[in-house]
Amino acid sequence: MLRKLSSTHARWWRSLVIAVLISAWSVLPGGNQATAQDGSAGNTNSADQTASPDPTVLAMLSFTFPVERGNEAIESGEWDMVLDQVFEILNPQAAYFHLRDGQRAAFFIYEVVEAEELVQVNELLFRTLDASVEQEIVMDAMQLREGLGGN
Repeated sequence: MLRKLSSTHARWWRSLVIAVLISAWSVLPGGNQATAQDGSAGNTNSADQTASPDPTVLAMLSFTFPVERGNEAIESGEWDMVLDQVFEILNPQAAYFHLRDGQRAAFFIYEVVEAEELVQVNELLFRTLDASVEQEIVMDAMQLREGLGGN
């Protein structure tokens, strides 16, 4: 039993580290930048960028799933498959894993995708992990300021 828990926790933490690295990569200079037509990477210095509002609509997918079902999914390899599919469909800007009410939990911040893709993600989480899923539109502080008429 001790060996099984050790393997389960190792896989869970490995997934967590991968998600954190992906999140960190997206905010590092040179990470996740648009490429200009001349092939050079876009400038990320905020002082050099125009003050045009970001039209990107962001959403947050959050879910919880029972510990027992999570242990089964980790041991069988389903957890890796689920993460791979969610990352492929949503291409999240950030992904975080945590505990909520004694259950495993995660949330992903992503640009809004097509409704069919959300259904695919929801059903994958429902059927594979017995997950409770919530989705909502989110914004960063700059988008909130702009929405409220501020600078």
